[in-house]
Amino acid sequence: MVISFKDILSKKEIKPNIKIKINEYKKSLKNNFLSSEWIKSCIKNEEFVSYNLEKLSLREIALFNKNKNKSQSEFMTECRRFYKEDCIPEFLKLFYNEEIIIEFFENYKDYLLNETLKNANIIKFLLSEMLCNLIENNSFEIQPNDFDAYLPNQKFKINSAGNEFFFEIDKRNKNKELVKLFLKKEECKNLENIKKNALFLKKQYIPYNEFYLKPSKNCFSIKCQLNEIVYGDKKAFCIFENKILIHDLI
Repeated sequence: MVISFKDILSKKEIKPNIKIKINEYKKSLKNNFLSSEWIKSCIKNEEFVSYNLEKLSLREIALFNKNKNKSQSEFMTECRRFYKEDCIPEFLKLFYNEEIIIEFFENYKDYLLNETLKNANIIKFLLSEMLCNLIENNSFEIQPNDFDAYLPNQKFKINSAGNEFFFEIDKRNKNKELVKLFLKKEECKNLENIKKNALFLKKQYIPYNEFYLKPSKNCFSIKCQLNEIVYGDKKAFCIFENKILIHDLI
């Protein structure tokens, strides 16, 4: 059975007043990225390294682990030998080219802000989902928990009427019903491969994390489990991953 978002949204009796406060986090990011000590600590941080290695292939990860303790010149030589004419990932260049550090972290600052803001919106949708049946329409403020984190915030501080509590993004296991979402064809990459896989696979991952709740011109529909997404009035977003497991594509 596939449930309709029209039915889901019609059951939202109350829309709680939820605001995201991101300005203080933004100021803190700016100060951190002007600090050479913060940047040095970030590069040496195991979580930061692991987080960026996850974006590389197994062979690239092996290259890094094998050569990470070598001198900068040796590391550079091994990277150039491995990639030959291909582009070397900016993350790996950090370990042999100090000139790239400023550019890398300028981009990484924007990435941290955007990802933390995206996660804050996921928290907002989760809160709204939990509170939609409450009689009292309280106000809530969401702000990042760790202003100095090397990775995007997953945990947030919630303030309501002077009371504080913490909320961390988590995957819900309660409702595994299938819902229908929509993707615009012009926004999709590898559409033909996705269609081809749909003929042979009952389930497949697709590399998207933002979907529409209602159909529009030149779009196709997918089906996924409700517990894998959060949703507002117009769009739905994946929890955690920048990909989603779909059960059908039409």
